[in-house]
Amino acid sequence: MKRWARFMYRYRWMVIGLWVVGFIGLQVASSAAGSAYNDKFSLPNVDSTRAFEILQKQFPTDSNSSLQIVFKAKTGTLTDAANAKQVNATIADVKSQPHVVVVSNPLTPAGASELNPTKTIGYANVVFDEDDTAIANEITAVKAVVDTALSHDSPTLQVEAGGSLVDQALSGGGGGPSELIGFLAAAVILAITFGTLVATAVPLVTAAIALSCGLAIDALLSHGFTIAQFTPQLASLIGLGVGIDYALFLVSRYRTELHHGKSVEDAVVTAVNTSGRAVTFAGITVCIALLGMIVLGVNFLVGVAVACSVAVAVTMFASVTFLPAFLGVLGHKIDKGRLRPQREHAAGSTRWERWAAMIQRRPVVAVTAGLIVVAILAIPFVGMRLGFSDAGTNNKDKTTRQAYDILGEGFGRGSNGPFLVTASIGSPADAAALVPLTNALRATDGVAFVSPPQVNKAKSAAVITLIPTTGPQDKATTTLLSTLRGDVVPTAIDGTGLKVYIGGSTAASADFSKVLSAKLPYFIGVVVLLSMLLLLIVFRSLAIPVQAAVMNLLSIAAAFGIVTAVFQYGWGSSLIGVSGTGPIEPFIPVIMFAILFGLSMDYEVFLVSRIHEEWVHSGENDRAVLRGLGTTAGVITAAAVIMMAVFGAFIFLPDRVIKIFGVGLAASIFVDAFVIRALVVPGVMFLVGKWNWWLPRWLDRILPELSIEGDYEEPVDEPGELAGTRG
Repeated sequence: MKRWARFMYRYRWMVIGLWVVGFIGLQVASSAAGSAYNDKFSLPNVDSTRAFEILQKQFPTDSNSSLQIVFKAKTGTLTDAANAKQVNATIADVKSQPHVVVVSNPLTPAGASELNPTKTIGYANVVFDEDDTAIANEITAVKAVVDTALSHDSPTLQVEAGGSLVDQALSGGGGGPSELIGFLAAAVILAITFGTLVATAVPLVTAAIALSCGLAIDALLSHGFTIAQFTPQLASLIGLGVGIDYALFLVSRYRTELHHGKSVEDAVVTAVNTSGRAVTFAGITVCIALLGMIVLGVNFLVGVAVACSVAVAVTMFASVTFLPAFLGVLGHKIDKGRLRPQREHAAGSTRWERWAAMIQRRPVVAVTAGLIVVAILAIPFVGMRLGFSDAGTNNKDKTTRQAYDILGEGFGRGSNGPFLVTASIGSPADAAALVPLTNALRATDGVAFVSPPQVNKAKSAAVITLIPTTGPQDKATTTLLSTLRGDVVPTAIDGTGLKVYIGGSTAASADFSKVLSAKLPYFIGVVVLLSMLLLLIVFRSLAIPVQAAVMNLLSIAAAFGIVTAVFQYGWGSSLIGVSGTGPIEPFIPVIMFAILFGLSMDYEVFLVSRIHEEWVHSGENDRAVLRGLGTTAGVITAAAVIMMAVFGAFIFLPDRVIKIFGVGLAASIFVDAFVIRALVVPGVMFLVGKWNWWLPRWLDRILPELSIEGDYEEPVDEPGELAGTRG
């Protein structure tokens, strides 16, 4: 790392020039190629996938992308002359829009099932000429349909649009305002932390360049991977947070070395050889945690893992290439633009060193208090229910929520998530067996409506629409699905040649939840074991990896508890613009675990590496913990506050998934930095004593050598990493 750092310094203008060229090239390339983000996911060997395959092959139009135009008569009924005229005009205008191939009409005999018994509520299915993946790239066409339909709303007729495509079309995409808010909040915190304008700007510039490059690469990768629509926002959230944090650690160490008389070159080298090593190791652990999602075997998550890993990897690379070169150019100007007088304190007088001494005196109290706080926050996690939320969780003023409520009022709550019962027909006897199957479905408790079987022209397949009495995200609906698949359908088709599969968005959601729940232990095991192995090699200790894994899991459990309390139980949800509650999307705990385990490992590495550095020098555990916590807690908590600000800014985006990530990640960072790392970890390390660093000799001999502290140098008599900003 020393040779690397000296190269970055001595060829600093060339390094910066290469970054500028790369930045421009990536922006041009991504702008020219565009992006192809989509929410398509496939689960092999499950009922919902087999049902979709039958629909796609035997009923190709039905598998195309669609949305619903919902009508509600404010006066009279939809069949009244004035209202009927408006409904027909709306449908005609929508049908004339690009990419629209079919629009049903609830006022015609063919669409009679789309009109409720009182004739006050109806809907029209709008079918496009492409599937969800293709039409997602033509989102302007979807928006044109929605805008056209909504323009027909009148004092006598309410017109709304429903479906996930509508949310995509009206979301506007991107997290620009929230990214800007997070960026500005980080700037304020950096200004308070460093006290100078130039030092404040350096991490922001580094993070902005790295994040822009990372997102451009992700846009290009979206043409080769299935990458979800929300991924750019999530990658921005993670990349901006870690980018600023990594730069903060390096700039802090660089300033400390400058303030103690080192030359600019030597300060750059020391910063990269110490904090740069920790940043590299931390970035690798985050990427390992994210890429661990690949073991789940779900293409939807592979794309998210790759895209977010790219954002982290680019920011990490920028921290050890662009940043040292940038620091070399700035030199002593890093302290220009002072915002407040420099404050100095004698060694041992900082609040963090006093805090560490207090924990040393009462480690049992510290550990117990911290664990109680974490346990209380984690309690709601026990009741977390996995499942996909629907438009019922949207804000009440959104057209998709209005459409959802109107359909529920007119056709029952289950109409917002019908089951599609598909059947492969091999003979006339199989076709005849559709009648008892339909009767059995109708006789099942929890079923509100079952349509007559719709047979394709080739008479090789049939589809039956089944509407539950409960909503898509209700637990009772999932129970009904299990009953239908496990009992009703097998009994009804016993002795026939029918092959029946139950699909639809609600069934696919249930299958997705079941598959992820089954694979989650393997994913967690892989991530935890790999991280523990890395820590074992680095710190030559058995206790440190175990302690790190347990502490990381505790902070993640607390975050999951907070997410469950807010989004499933609705505690305080109105404060962040959430008007409806629902289950937690099954992919969210997976992605959050990967991100949080990696970020928690970041703080573990920065804290324990400094403690280990002192231990190697002195051989005194208590002294090492005291000095390690005292000299790193300030920069760790500053980094945590920055990351909380970045994550917290995303809470106010309209997308529920991004809100959950914002709340969960911000909460976890708070718990991890201010409870786990600042209270529980040092308390445990004081209690364990010298056994923190015990490793069997035979294991020590076979482990490879890997250091993240660099060559040890006698520590200066410096109470904090943030020179001139402590107290």
